[in-house]
Amino acid sequence: MVRKRRRAMHQTRHPRHKDFHRLIRREKESMLRTTGLGSALGKGLPKLESIDWIKREERWKYNREKLEERFPGIFTSKFFGDLDWLGGRREGGVRRFDIGKNDPFVSFSGHNWRSLAIKKFYNHSRSSPESQAKAIHGIHFLADFWTKQGKLPYSERRPCQPLIKIPEVITYKYPFLVMRNLSGPAYTKVTDLPYELREEVYQVVRKFGVLLVKIEQRWVDHFKENAKVAYPNPDFNPTNVIVQVTSDGKLWAIWIIDQSPVEGRPTYENARQKGSFNIMADRGAWGL
Repeated sequence: MVRKRRRAMHQTRHPRHKDFHRLIRREKESMLRTTGLGSALGKGLPKLESIDWIKREERWKYNREKLEERFPGIFTSKFFGDLDWLGGRREGGVRRFDIGKNDPFVSFSGHNWRSLAIKKFYNHSRSSPESQAKAIHGIHFLADFWTKQGKLPYSERRPCQPLIKIPEVITYKYPFLVMRNLSGPAYTKVTDLPYELREEVYQVVRKFGVLLVKIEQRWVDHFKENAKVAYPNPDFNPTNVIVQVTSDGKLWAIWIIDQSPVEGRPTYENARQKGSFNIMADRGAWGL
């Protein structure tokens, strides 16, 4: 009786293999490994911290009121039009607001901001400032996660920092979205870079776009259900990407200042057909 029980336990079968118990250890580990993102390292889906958007909204409201109190008219077209242009295109433009080093703006988190990036949404924009704020938070998480997984590179001049950077959202008030401004060396247009650097930027940004659109649906569901953020749709064209280079010609950071949240699961082909992804992949548009 005991012998039969031991034999039954020994012959435990795996649904994907009729003689699972006969496989060598390496084969068993391979079959039991969770497929999908991170599967090459034998890991399953990452643990995601759920975002408390009620508290986040309270912080954004605090920052908005303090900005309006300190800079009257900051959320007006006249104020926006007097700022220096950073980037953007037909759905909205992004301009830089220099506050100054001597008297920075202190946000809810206690951080001192010496400059901000303000985006104005035009009437025909596809997303609201609130939904884009959630998408930007999502793409920030994804860029950081994939960098740690080795799928995206670190900065050559700052090995501990990811090369792709996403500005943090400070607050929003329709039709304006306020983000932390870019930090580091001077900003440079992609088309103004030497050919080798343009090629490097093109490859890194396009690889990030491929990761976004070709990810498994179960990972997207896991991301949206647990992190409670909008999954982004790649919209990487030259006007949405700002590059920063050091004086010796090394890439400091690649800033992505725009992201489009869309309903439904983005796929590689759909993204290409809708235009956002094939604009990013168009070497002519990048000046390559």
